[in-house]
Amino acid sequence: MAFDDTLALGQLHTNCGDFSKAEAALRPLLAQTEKKASGRGLSLAGRTGPSLTEIFRENAEGPFTSRLSPVDCDVLAQVADVQHALGDALYGLRRYVECERLLYTAVGLRWRVLGAAHPARMLSQLHRARALGRRRLWVEALSLVHDALAFRDRVELERDSPRDDALIRLAHAEVTVAAVRSLQEEGASRSRGVGMFPAPVVRFLDRTVGNNARPERLTWDDARRLAGEAVRACDGAFGSDHPHTHAARALLERAGCQL
Repeated sequence: MAFDDTLALGQLHTNCGDFSKAEAALRPLLAQTEKKASGRGLSLAGRTGPSLTEIFRENAEGPFTSRLSPVDCDVLAQVADVQHALGDALYGLRRYVECERLLYTAVGLRWRVLGAAHPARMLSQLHRARALGRRRLWVEALSLVHDALAFRDRVELERDSPRDDALIRLAHAEVTVAAVRSLQEEGASRSRGVGMFPAPVVRFLDRTVGNNARPERLTWDDARRLAGEAVRACDGAFGSDHPHTHAARALLERAGCQL
């Protein structure tokens, strides 16, 4: 089966809630794409985002492709696509640590070959935040949300790419609803050191996030507003019967119950 068909099949299984089937379809595809990258001399070990030298030499937002051929970029983009899709399946299986690890790599690859403002990188960053939220690492999770949204507000996704806009709004609403519920019902978030991040990523987040990621400022009014925006965006982009639209409505109902 061709790459696009296998990837679409895995994503379809995830959208239908068949997460184990999605993993079974996507695991071999990830191995194939990683082997293809290795065959071209593209190492996926260690860092996958830009180096500190590249950040100083080029625009910090990327992409960082001066030393990559167009084929190299396509191969790395495919790896990131499968990592993101498999991460979503693992999230459905509640394997949040493994999910976040895959999405971390996908974010780095997409930053490298697509740039920080690309919708695919934003979505991977938001899904990573969602996985961190499941572990109650809310300060870190909401920092990633702020990072992604800082770029969304600069591009006109609603006009130019309504499906990407809808997916980003849905992920933002998911993280916000979960954060408000968790922080109100379970108390202060857990913390995790930033030593796991490469220095360029830490500096990049520090610059784009600042000190705005304070989960205590979020309210149920915020959650309802974002869920309502996600419903409208998904309905317009996918239709009323699509799983994404159903998920957005479920978020709105969940937030509405807190009136």
